Amino acid sequence: MKENLEISTLQQQILDDCMQYLYEHEDPQLVIKTFSKHKDSVYDAFGLTEEEQREMLLMVLDDYGLTVPEMADMGTIFVATQKYELQLLAVQLLKKHRPRMDRHCYEQVKIWLDNGLENIAIVDLLANKITPVFLELGIASVDDFKSWRSSESKWTRRVGILTMLYLKDKVSSDMLLEFAEPLLNDPEKIVQQAVGTYLMELWGFYSEAVEEFLTLHKDNAAPLVIQNATQKMHWDKKKRYGKAATSRSSGGSRNYDRRQKSRGRTSKNRSQSAQRDSQAGKQQRSFRSNRSASRTQQRFTPKPKPRPNVRVREADRAKYHNIPDWDSFEDEK
Repeated sequence: MKENLEISTLQQQILDDCMQYLYEHEDPQLVIKTFSKHKDSVYDAFGLTEEEQREMLLMVLDDYGLTVPEMADMGTIFVATQKYELQLLAVQLLKKHRPRMDRHCYEQVKIWLDNGLENIAIVDLLANKITPVFLELGIASVDDFKSWRSSESKWTRRVGILTMLYLKDKVSSDMLLEFAEPLLNDPEKIVQQAVGTYLMELWGFYSEAVEEFLTLHKDNAAPLVIQNATQKMHWDKKKRYGKAATSRSSGGSRNYDRRQKSRGRTSKNRSQSAQRDSQAGKQQRSFRSNRSASRTQQRFTPKPKPRPNVRVREADRAKYHNIPDWDSFEDEK
C-alpha cells in the first residue's frame, strides 16, 4: 500500500478484518489454476472462491454500515493494496449501491484507474457496471469522459472508450465516432483492442457511418484497431481496409478467407507411393502364377467445403460477447 495514503481508524479496522478473512481462506492452488485467465494483467491473489468473495462483501456491508461515499473512499484503500480480491471488493461495494452514487464516487473511480487498478477483469467490470451509471444518472457527462482519453493510465483510457458503449443507441454516430478518434493510434494493445471492439459494436448500429470512418482512418489507425473493428464484416468488405483487416485475429481464430489444408495425399506423396507400389509388385510377381499384380487403390480425402464468408448479416444488431449487456441497476453477486 502507498505510504502517503491517509487511512482512518475505521478504514484500518475494515482493512484488517478483510486481510484476516483472506488469510483464513487463501488457496494457492486456486490461484495457480486461475492465473492463466489473468496473464495480461497484474494478478496478486489469495485464491477465494466466488462464494467466499461474496461472504467477505456481505461482512463489510453488514458490519460497518458505510455510506456510499465512504464505500468509494474505502475502495481507494482496497485498490492501493494491489490485492485482487480487495480490488474486486472495491467495485462490488459500489455495484451494490449504484443508484446512490454521486460525483465523489466518480472522482474516486478515476483515481482507482489512474493509480492502482491493473487487472483487466476488474477494469472491464468497472467499464460495464459502474462508469455507465455516471452517464445514466447525470453524475458525469461525455465531456468529463473525454479527459480520460489523455490519461497516463492505459486502464483509464480503456474504460473511457468502453463506457461510451452505453450511449450507442442514445446519441448520434458522429459524436460516438469523434470520441474514438484520438485513441485510434494509442500505443497500448489493451486500448487498441477496446477501440476496435467499440467500433465493431457501433458498426452493428451505424454500419455506413463506421465504414466511412474506417476508410478515412485506415492508414493512420493501429492495425489491431482495424482488425477488431472489421471482424464481423463480409470478407469482400474487409479487403477495403488493407492487410490489418484480413490478418489472423489475435485470439487465434481463423479468418474466413483461410482454407483448411486438405489432409489428402499431395502429388509428391502420390509419386512416392506409386514407386513403392511398383517395387512391391516386382517382388510379388515371382510368387504368383498367372495372376496379375493387384494395384493398390489410392484413397483420397475429399477437400473440405469452403467456409462461408459472412459471419453475421449487416442488418443484425451486434451480439455482445466481449462486453456484456447493460443491466441498469439489477444487483448481481
